[in-house]
Amino acid sequence: MKRLRNVVISVMLMMILVLSGCSGQQQKQTTSKENSAAVVNVSDNILDEMEGPPKNGHTLERHVGKTEEQLKERLRTDKVSAASTYYDKETATKAVKDSLKQHEKEINTWLKESKENRLVLNTKHAFPVGKTVLKKDMRVKDGLRNTVTVLQKDKGSELGFKIITSYPSE
Repeated sequence: MKRLRNVVISVMLMMILVLSGCSGQQQKQTTSKENSAAVVNVSDNILDEMEGPPKNGHTLERHVGKTEEQLKERLRTDKVSAASTYYDKETATKAVKDSLKQHEKEINTWLKESKENRLVLNTKHAFPVGKTVLKKDMRVKDGLRNTVTVLQKDKGSELGFKIITSYPSE
């Protein structure tokens, strides 16, 4: 009887240890604080890191340092209703980092809980980021302070996502 009681107690202790995660195997858990640091402390080279294969981002290629004529040409050749550009790479990087910081909680929730593969961030900045040309009237609008940044989940990335594109918007 005493032996049976010891076996039952041992089994119960083992179950408690296993259920509490103390089975002797280390478990990697990412806290929101770790994710926050990853989002806030992104590299100044973030756009270079995301551009082209294998990440397939196109922010630098299509949306940085374009002339008004290049924007209008894109409207003539691509099926888009507007074409926009950041003033320069420094402004684009600053805007993307600001977007990630402003949407930090939303990004962390999306990474942990959402089944959606993409997340679109609409961000208002305290500084002008670029200009756009609308197809309907081909007028240039300068001094834009809003951006759209599109993220896609990427398990191979340290951040857990990649930046598909980012561009100024009205």
